[in-house]
Amino acid sequence: MPFPPLHITIYLPFSAEQEIWQQAATAAIQFWHDCAQDTRISLDFRTIYQKNSDALANLQSKIKPSI
Repeated sequence: MPFPPLHITIYLPFSAEQEIWQQAATAAIQFWHDCAQDTRISLDFRTIYQKNSDALANLQSKIKPSI
């Protein structure tokens, strides 16, 4: 039985938080991606993990690196 849709809200960092946010986002993207590829995890959860990874990677790509 599939799980009901889960919606997460990802907020952009404040300027002072941008560097640590980028590091945390990179770690989260990798974690969710790894989970999405792990066949020990159900397909429903792997789909959720991949969507989370994709959403965060998309948002991260829109943030300009700090100089």
